[in-house]
This record gives sequence, C-alpha cells and structure tokens, in this order.
Amino acid sequence: MVTSVAPSTGAHIGEVATGGRPQAEAAIAAAAHALERSEWTQNMRLRAAILFAAADRMEQRAPELALLLAIGNRQAHSRCAR
Repeated sequence: MVTSVAPSTGAHIGEVATGGRPQAEAAIAAAAHALERSEWTQNMRLRAAILFAAADRMEQRAPELALLLAIGNRQAHSRCAR
C-alpha cells in the first residue's frame, strides 16, 4: 500500500494498492481470458448491463470523486463537480 497525498497541502487522501509485474501479467491474462472465453464479446446486453452498473456507481459517488479529482489535480472543487 502507498499513501496518496494532496499535492498542494500534503494532506492524507487515502491508501492505494500497489502491484508489480506479476500482478500486471495476471490482470492482462484475465482480460485476455474474458475476451476469448466469456460472453463479453458476443453478448451486447451483458456488456451494457455491466457498463450501466459501473456508471450508476460512479454517479452515486460523484461528489466524492469530484473532490478527489480536485485535490489530486489542484483544481477548484467547483470545476470538477460540473
């Protein structure tokens, strides 16, 4: 784990998991497997359902995500919350 800090203040934002080559290779292999052997590439409804669910979760957390973007990019919160 690595601590994430606000660049402008040094304030603690949170913890971020780290990984190396083995984790990256495992993620790539899992993605390749999903494309080659799952319904993902053939089932438009499955893809839509997953992407809409992800969008819903992001919308639910929009205020928190906007704040984190503002802190991480040294921007006014109002610019990130549009």
